[in-house]
Amino acid sequence: GPMHMGNARGGALGDCLAACLDWAGYDVTREFYINDAGNQIQKFGKSLAIRYLQLYKGEEAVPLPEECYQGADIIARAKEFAEIHGDSYVDKDFEELKDALIADALPKNIAGLQRDLGKYRIDYDVWFHESTLHESGAVLAVVDKLLELGACYKAEDGAIMYRSAQYAAKYGTVNKKKTEDGTEEEAKDEVLVRANGIPTYFAADIAYHYNKLATRGFAKAIDVWGADHHGHVARMKGAMAAIGLHGEDLDVVLMQ
Repeated sequence: GPMHMGNARGGALGDCLAACLDWAGYDVTREFYINDAGNQIQKFGKSLAIRYLQLYKGEEAVPLPEECYQGADIIARAKEFAEIHGDSYVDKDFEELKDALIADALPKNIAGLQRDLGKYRIDYDVWFHESTLHESGAVLAVVDKLLELGACYKAEDGAIMYRSAQYAAKYGTVNKKKTEDGTEEEAKDEVLVRANGIPTYFAADIAYHYNKLATRGFAKAIDVWGADHHGHVARMKGAMAAIGLHGEDLDVVLMQ
């Protein structure tokens, strides 16, 4: 989506840190991670598709569910698509409509981010698409490696589970859930591949960091995350250890 104050600040923080490391003599690559796979992109496509259908059928006939993106930018992108294609997609399969809208809107949104970042002199060397990890087979390759190493196992329903708590403990606490009586549950094993064969976002996250530290061979990866992801830090570092790398080679800067 469009730039907002939260991710704008993250860009400034990361760019200043990269400039300091550059000056200190490190070989630095500045990278932007594009979440163009999984639930977020499906939600993006669904929101666009409903806004497009509303242009021709009205909001009452095609209401926008609460879980969809509510922003005006979605309406603007749907209108741009309609200006080119008219009502030719109204009676098409919903998935086909979604895919067409994503293909049209996503490059425009990325170009918008690049333009906005340029206004405060931030230039990324690499724009890394999450989708390439799925298309190349890198996500499932990482899951297979974790299975080989004994960090994962197959559950009765066919899902592939990761022994998260075992590896994360060394790096701090992970997100804990509160039970109805107010006590906290211990961190449990986590799903990496669902019973239907679809990997979770955590599996893609592991594959992405493995790509940085092992495939491309960076000595250190520094991520800038929103503070709401604090519970993910220990398990991400733990996952690097589980796959044979070093959790210490991943640094996470939390900001809000």
